[in-house]
Amino acid sequence: MKKSFPALAIGLAVLGGCATDVPDAMVECAVPKSRPGPKGPALVGHEYGMKMSPIPLDAVQFTEQAIANAVAVQALYATRTPAQTVQVTARFVNCTEKPLAVRARTSFLKSSQAPSEPQSAWQTVLLYPKATGIYTENSIGRTEVTNYLVELAGEQ
Repeated sequence: MKKSFPALAIGLAVLGGCATDVPDAMVECAVPKSRPGPKGPALVGHEYGMKMSPIPLDAVQFTEQAIANAVAVQALYATRTPAQTVQVTARFVNCTEKPLAVRARTSFLKSSQAPSEPQSAWQTVLLYPKATGIYTENSIGRTEVTNYLVELAGEQ
């Protein structure tokens, strides 16, 4: 008697396909061809000489193109603490295959866009390859803080 195993072969093929279709867990990043303009409040230049593009508030500003090509901002949060200060938290993703050290600082602003306090000190954030890192800063000011700007720079 000749035995036929087409159902078994199809079953193994389907099971084999399921076993190999596991999503890749590696971080993949893509640099946009152009950056969109600010959607909300922004710092704009005045007619005192050199012109500048608007700098969006409540956002991360990259100081170097190399960092912008290597690090993605996965999330940016701002919350009021129980003491009514502002806590800013950013989650950065290293899109490269090598460890990176970046520096971040925050400017807290009044509704007039004038500083509500001195800029924070630079903090170093270590980012392992294809991994995330967290940056957090707290304002000193309370209700007068209405906006913030996080700057991200490479390690010196």
